[in-house]
Order: sequence, then C-alpha cells, then structure tokens
Amino acid sequence: MSSPDSLKVIHICEDARGGGQFQYILDIATDSIYNYSVVCPQLDDAIMQKVSALDVTIHPHKLQIPQRRAVWSYLRSFNTEVSTLAMMLEEMNPDLVVCHGAIQVKGVVAAYKSKVPSVWVMHDSFLGTLSRMIFKRYHRYCDHFIFVSERSKEFYNNSFPKLRSANQVVIPSSIDHSIYAPGSSDVLSREEFHVITTCYINKWKGLELLIDIAHAMQQEGYIDIKFHIVGPILKSQQSYADSLLGKISSYDLKNLSLHGYRSDIPDYLQSSSIYLCTSTHESSPLSVWEAMATGLPIVSSDVGDMTSIVRDSHSGIVINDRNATSYADAILLLKGNDDLRIKYGHNALRTSQENFSKHSFQEQHRSFYQKVANS
Repeated sequence: MSSPDSLKVIHICEDARGGGQFQYILDIATDSIYNYSVVCPQLDDAIMQKVSALDVTIHPHKLQIPQRRAVWSYLRSFNTEVSTLAMMLEEMNPDLVVCHGAIQVKGVVAAYKSKVPSVWVMHDSFLGTLSRMIFKRYHRYCDHFIFVSERSKEFYNNSFPKLRSANQVVIPSSIDHSIYAPGSSDVLSREEFHVITTCYINKWKGLELLIDIAHAMQQEGYIDIKFHIVGPILKSQQSYADSLLGKISSYDLKNLSLHGYRSDIPDYLQSSSIYLCTSTHESSPLSVWEAMATGLPIVSSDVGDMTSIVRDSHSGIVINDRNATSYADAILLLKGNDDLRIKYGHNALRTSQENFSKHSFQEQHRSFYQKVANS
C-alpha cells in the first residue's frame, strides 16, 4: 500500500498548447505533498516561463495528437510512442499515471501495458466524430475517471454506458485567489463600460455570437459599451480567426478590440464591468471562474455547470439560446442597474471562493489518487 506522503504521480499531456487543461495539471502538480511530474511535448517560451517559476518537473517528449490532416502520421507513430511512454514509466516507476482529455489515450495505454493504475480526466461535454471513435476504442483501458463538471460526467455516461461501472468523481477546476481577486486597474478606460471575454481563440468559444452582440449594440447606438477579446491565436486556429476578422470588418465594428496574448489578464478583468461567455461547448470554463474570482457578474451561454454555478447562485445571467439580442438585453439590464450588477459580482466572488479553492481542489485529487493507487 502506498503511503499518503510518498505517492509518485506522473501526468501525461499530449497537447503542448497550454490553456485550461494544462493549467488544471499545474494546479495539481504544484501541490507540495505528493511527488508530481509532467510528461508533455516541448512547451512554447511563454508557457515555459510560467512553468519555470513553479516547483514542477517537466519531461519534454514529442507526442502527436490526432488531426484530420495528419491522421495517417498519427496512426503510424501510435505504437512507437506508446512503447516509448511505457518504457519511460517503467524507468520512472510511478504509483499512478494521470491523463487528460478524450483523445489523449497514449498515456492510458502505456500505463495499462506497464501495469500502472491510471486516472483519466475528462474536460469535455462534446466530442467530434474522430474523438468519439478514439475514446470508444480505448476507454476500456482505464477504470478510474475524474470529470471537471457534472455536465461532463452526464455526457460521458450517457454516450458510453459501460463507463457507469467505473470509479468516478467530479472535481471542478480551481482558481488561484491570490492572483484573481477584486481590485482596481486602469488597463481599460474608466470612462467606458467594458464587456470582456478571455480565451484561447477557437471555434468552441462561439466568438461569432460575441461579434453579433457587439454589432447589435453598435447599431442601437450604445457607443460607451466596449467589447474585448483577450487571448492568443494559435497557428491551428488561424483560419477560424481570419473568419472572425472578416466578420468584424464587414460590420465595421468600432466597439470591439482583440488584444491577443496578455500576461496581465487579472488587470483586464479588474478594469471590466461584465464577463461575457459565448461558448458553444465547454465543461468547466476556467476563464469564467477567474472572472467570478475577480468579482465580475457573468453573462453566459448555458455550457458546463453554468446553471448550478452561476444562475443558481445569482452570480449572473445564463442564456439558453444563441440569439444576440438575448445577450444584449442581459448586458443592458446589468449596465442599467448598478445595484443588481454589484450584487451579482459579490455573489460571484463568494461562489468562486466556495467552489474553486485550490486547497480543496488539491485535497480532493490526493484523496482520489490514494484511493486508486491502493485499489
């Protein structure tokens, strides 16, 4: 039986883009009680600069993820990469292997071959055809699952009924409340009303809708309401980003700014009035939880556990349709009612502190890891 103070855990991440999944890993791996390492592809300079300040051991290793244009390359390298990972695990001799995301199966298979128990963390509430095929083929190699939201758990159990017999737990993402907290910032002008979204730009963020909302506001003459998208455009998403830029140009929008990658996200949030989420598919939207920790009221599409986290706590307004007018009306309601907006912001902060504490997050993972390692 593994000792609670000596558990050795290896996280395997096949995706080096950063974002919510990798932050989820870092939030666990910075727990000083267990011995954590992360096996992942070479990280870019911005992410490495962030990681280098943390007490986390990174083992860079080239891993391919399935892409439509490179399926055969992925298949040709699959067995070789699994075998290499299995050899790494035998050398590192962990008590537990943790993998993330439905398409990231190589670590799960490698752990199975190495006879090391594994935990699979599911961050999704939607799978495309290729992802669904991959997960259906390989989920039998793992008996222990963490879901980052109740909606994610419901989706996977309904889509793959055999999963219901597995050991399961729901652990939502965590927030560093020492970084994301209420405060004052002049990054954005105090003379205007700012509606912000922060994200890695991709099609699941539904940013076409955000552009339509900004357009509706501009047409109605609300010139003091400014919209902001803060986040990087990855090479793989350049085509999607170009379509967004084309739409912005066609509307001749004067009230929407794209800021690209920024290291001072907390300052942007602190100088904003409302956080807007237009995602089409998302399980545990970390950027929304960060905004709540900053004390911002939320206007959001009904993704992840927004109903239970945001609507039920009176931390904002959750919209059930994709109609720009519905979102515009919600924004105008909060803009025109300072008391309601402040109330929602206070509720958002309290809800964030109650649900997304990093201490609780790490404690829940340690408990589940120990249970799996000793099973």
